[in-house]
Amino acid sequence: MTMTKDDETKDDDTKGMSVEELFADFFNTAKETNAKQVKKSSIQFSTISQERRILCTSQKASDAIKYQMHYNSGEVRWKPPKTELILLTDTYEVVQSAFDRLLPKCEDGKTAFLRTCPLTARHGVLDSLSVTQETLEDSWKKLVKSMEEHDPKGSLILQPFINATSSCVLAPQQFAAVAEGHDGITAGINEETGRMLYFALNPEQTYLSNDIHMVNPNCEFDTSTKTTNYELEFVYQRDEDFKRKMGGGSEPFITQIRGSPPNPPRELPFTYIDENGVERVANIDGSAGSTGRCEAKEVWTASGLEEVAWLEANITRDLCPDGFVISHPTGSLMSHICAHARQHSIPYIVGEVNVGDRFTEGSQTWLALDPNWDIVPQPYNPCVPEYIEAFKAGLLRSQTHWQRQQGWFAHFFHQWVGLNYNGIETAYLAGGFVGWMVKAILALSLGEMRYSQGNKKNICVDLWPTLTAIMGETEWEELSGEKHAGNTRQHYYALLEQLNLDTVEMEMALRWCKKQFSTGWGTHTSFGGANWGACASRGADVCKSVNVFLAEPNQETLNDLIGEVNLAKNLEHNGGFLYNKFLSRKAFDYSTMHVDSAGNQKGLFSHSPESLSYMFRTYELAREFLDGDANKGNKAPTNDWVEIFGFLNGKGASYFRQHFIASDLDVPESIRNASIACGPKLLHYNNKYSTEESYVPCGISTCELCIKNDVLVVNLKYGNVGSQLLSTTYPEVFMAGGKEVSSVDSYAVASLLREKKYADVTPKMWIDGWNGLNKLDAAYGLLSDLMSKFLSNQMADNNQWTEEVLKLLKEEK
Repeated sequence: MTMTKDDETKDDDTKGMSVEELFADFFNTAKETNAKQVKKSSIQFSTISQERRILCTSQKASDAIKYQMHYNSGEVRWKPPKTELILLTDTYEVVQSAFDRLLPKCEDGKTAFLRTCPLTARHGVLDSLSVTQETLEDSWKKLVKSMEEHDPKGSLILQPFINATSSCVLAPQQFAAVAEGHDGITAGINEETGRMLYFALNPEQTYLSNDIHMVNPNCEFDTSTKTTNYELEFVYQRDEDFKRKMGGGSEPFITQIRGSPPNPPRELPFTYIDENGVERVANIDGSAGSTGRCEAKEVWTASGLEEVAWLEANITRDLCPDGFVISHPTGSLMSHICAHARQHSIPYIVGEVNVGDRFTEGSQTWLALDPNWDIVPQPYNPCVPEYIEAFKAGLLRSQTHWQRQQGWFAHFFHQWVGLNYNGIETAYLAGGFVGWMVKAILALSLGEMRYSQGNKKNICVDLWPTLTAIMGETEWEELSGEKHAGNTRQHYYALLEQLNLDTVEMEMALRWCKKQFSTGWGTHTSFGGANWGACASRGADVCKSVNVFLAEPNQETLNDLIGEVNLAKNLEHNGGFLYNKFLSRKAFDYSTMHVDSAGNQKGLFSHSPESLSYMFRTYELAREFLDGDANKGNKAPTNDWVEIFGFLNGKGASYFRQHFIASDLDVPESIRNASIACGPKLLHYNNKYSTEESYVPCGISTCELCIKNDVLVVNLKYGNVGSQLLSTTYPEVFMAGGKEVSSVDSYAVASLLREKKYADVTPKMWIDGWNGLNKLDAAYGLLSDLMSKFLSNQMADNNQWTEEVLKLLKEEK
């Protein structure tokens, strides 16, 4: 590089300087250069010059700027918000120019975030404010004044305001705590609307801690304890379609690297026997200090971040009074206050504490009230009564809150079994996962059934009416514009979100699906067939285990159910992973640790931006499941599934040849109505059941195929009447048989009624036809119903015809 005259002069000027003098010289030069840039307004193009970075002594601000530079050069992958550096000596013109540059990056085009940055990154906090053009100057002056008073060597940074729906504090290779809003963890959990959940992170993945160390060498990872001396903050904004969309949604922003004492490992909650002899589980987050037990003699209740400064100054390891306990009702293990308590071994309780309360910490970060200090901590048991009840409640809630993406609750299911970070909520969400699974298998099976129209060679008249009846004609019409089931899989998924189904109903439906998939699909098809039948059967088995558990909820039935669920997780259809129609396989990959074929430790949420997006979206789904309203329009099915599938059990083509699906009164009304809504097009296919030899009628009077196959279908005033196959020689055949058939007159009247030639049926013909009925005739029920309903109509509408019949009957006597 060619040196300029100024460089040569500078080099000459620095010869012989001490280190202190050299630093002072560079700092003063940077100060002078910055003053000139500000005066010339050249600062309006950038606040991140080398000279200004020299003047920035705040570690927090410096880290944010360095991180942004590393991100822009492609050296780190986690996206930061665009950052402008505001020094405490800057004029308002500098702040205004920086604000104007940020506006295009602001979500709403008008709101930015002015953050305070202390000299040294720590778990304490100074105020930060969202700003608009109208509030910018006053907010800037307020924060500068606060910084000059409390941290005069600090700085400010200006970033776009991110209207986050959730935020997290993350300890690399340990866990992340996620809560509602842009500061849900750091500012405390909203007691009424907030919800905080912990997520396990893969302990083997070091790339996040490696990259942070590259940005700031003081940020270290201890390989022996797998802990860091810092924590990371991220914010996330969910997509509108987060309940259904397969991806993780928007990419989270990394907003802060903050100093923190190492986090202890989050162990499993211990169990214990209470004073009534009942097995219970620890359910309080926090720490009892260095001894594992504490008694609250003096309680300090934290209610806001503004109190952190007082706590830092007055309560430390050396200054902490005996029996001093921090009560933090809206806190978490990742809060600023907990970090201070952890650093100084101060007892910290997430919850309300009263003077005199005693606590035992039987496993790290888990406590229980222990008035007599006689609790003997026992190993974790996922099947204690409290967890069984929570699991059951989550399972039942799935009936009204089911969404396609809740397969991500697999993380909580496996937490509950052996890595419980969230206590009772984990069991609740584990139940929600099982509820999701059985309905997901049903939704996928019904969605796959739509391929039967072109691929199932023995499709019978009951298939499409069944699909239509179980969802409801009105529901289909509102969703698709048609009154019957169709060829769009998403419609099946959407309608199931609206149905409150229990596992008895779903088991029956899945058994029916298994039957439909078992035959007629061929061996080489990419759709339906034996593999799908096996999936439906496995789903039915899970439902059966659920029903046994609900009837008798105990450890034995729950363990059996867990086994069935684990088998169903690994189901495969013809194209691979069963749930891939609406769920990424990563939902199950991230649920638990496992070793891949190459011997690598895989599983749990990784540290990649994509995985963190999935983690945040899982939190959003869980919060909605735990606290949100039932699905819009959710209700019990219009038609009775137990009646429908109970009727269909054991019935096939031979039955529907004798009992026409659209008209026979033995067929449930819901299926008859659905058959008419489907129409002949969805009831007859070019297969063996549509040919003359094996033909299965539908019972719709206008069906051209039934007419072609000489099927008697009569539509009278008061509804459809059953039907019977007649060949052109049918009467002659029966005449030859003689004794076990009705008369030719009976069939002649039936033929006229079939053709709707009601006026041609004279009183004499009707009397002869009725008298010619033979109870041994296989068609007796049909013919008698047909003629009796015709008589009923005539008696109501045609007095002359009725009087003629009466007259003829008198004459016969």
